[in-house]
Amino acid sequence: TFTRRQEQDQITTSQLEVDVIFSDLVSHPAEGPWGKLAPLRILSFDIECQGRQGHFPEPEKDPVIQISNVVSVQGQSTPIIQNVFTLKTCLPIVGAQIISSDKEEDVLMKWRNFVQQADADVLTGYNIQNFDMPYLLKRAKTLEKRCPALRKFPELGRIRGTLSRMRES
Repeated sequence: TFTRRQEQDQITTSQLEVDVIFSDLVSHPAEGPWGKLAPLRILSFDIECQGRQGHFPEPEKDPVIQISNVVSVQGQSTPIIQNVFTLKTCLPIVGAQIISSDKEEDVLMKWRNFVQQADADVLTGYNIQNFDMPYLLKRAKTLEKRCPALRKFPELGRIRGTLSRMRES
């Protein structure tokens, strides 16, 4: 038997968190139905920045204007979510939800909240480790003075209060 934790008592952002007494645990060999893995939820994303004329975008100076996302479940051919967080507006995109914001700070925080709610097991995308993720983290840090809520932007993982950071690859 187990007790499901109430949301206010959870230490993670996982959909389900439980407490169980050790002596109530039943160990099964990793075979048959117990040897299978649950399908992974995968969030693929890409950012677009508005660089200055003739300059490669720099997070200290250039805004993030769009973050596009596709959430899929391993083994399923159709994505469960397709959306774009955009600064101001953009043209409609067939099959995608457009989430517009007037301020870049709102684009970033709405995306961060989306990442937590999507509860993805894997974040992926082309060059996200060397560009997109470091850019987002540095850009949020740059904007913290005018938007203190962005201090929470790096909380992208499942453990509440734990900040995501990049390390050299």
